[in-house]
Amino acid sequence: MASEAPGAGSIKLDSTQREVLLAEIARVLAAPLPDKARAPYEQVRSCIEDGRDLPPDLDLHLSIVIESSIVNGTAKRYGAGVQQSMVALFQKTSRGKVIGDSINAINAALVKVNGHVIEQVSTTLRAPGSYALTLKTDQLQMVIILDRTGLSIESLEVNLG
Repeated sequence: MASEAPGAGSIKLDSTQREVLLAEIARVLAAPLPDKARAPYEQVRSCIEDGRDLPPDLDLHLSIVIESSIVNGTAKRYGAGVQQSMVALFQKTSRGKVIGDSINAINAALVKVNGHVIEQVSTTLRAPGSYALTLKTDQLQMVIILDRTGLSIESLEVNLG
């Protein structure tokens, strides 16, 4: 069962985030789910309805609900500011932090191409929701994968000349 005490790792929600998430959880719980899959979403709903912070053990399920609200447009229907608020909330979850870390790592790698002559940039579809960005400069070729799990460097060739 979810921890009741707020503390390290708990996630605070504002009233608008609670409203959006409750609507999204209602959609999740309307689906035919086995009891074991349903239970964590019911715990998330209970925390939200009771005005409690979300404990760390519900982090994964919270992130799924947040992502769903953004992807299906529920958050946006409340206004652009609400969608931005939900994105910021997602970034506080473990999944959001992993994606944020992957973005930071790619940005650090891209700093290395400053001063290079860009010869080619292209994108390809790897699978639904997964894309490859190829960046070729006069000194390297880098293939970056972008998907729902974040960004990663698939390959890096240096000193092509």
